[in-house]
Amino acid sequence: MNNRQAKNDKDFWQKQIARNEKILQSIGNGVFVIDKENLISFVNQYAVRLLGWEITDLISERYEVILFGKDSENIPDDDSILSPIQFSLIEGETTHVNAETFFRQDGSSFLVEYTCVPLLENDKIIGAVITFQDITERRDLEIAVS
Repeated sequence: MNNRQAKNDKDFWQKQIARNEKILQSIGNGVFVIDKENLISFVNQYAVRLLGWEITDLISERYEVILFGKDSENIPDDDSILSPIQFSLIEGETTHVNAETFFRQDGSSFLVEYTCVPLLENDKIIGAVITFQDITERRDLEIAVS
């Protein structure tokens, strides 16, 4: 089978999708995908472990409730105060935050560094990809050294 035939083969694409899923699940950073309604549509295993949730509890939930421990009743509907994530969703710009607090399901918190990249389809913003890593140990070492 040549490359052109492979690219049109359903089995080829199913294998590619499975391979890409394995890659996303193997990344040593937490990965979230959110849609334009601020709902989580994808999360990798590393993020699940760090946050202490089950995947089924995360999908279709508002990211503000999960990551920042906000009460869903108190999330403003307007965009008057743009978080870095909202800025990516609205302006289509990549944002990076060096230190932010995320919350686990049990209410405990940890320090993260994260990047938010707009997710585009046909040049339209359809969501955002958020990658993050726990920097608590790094921060503790920096404090100890200084």
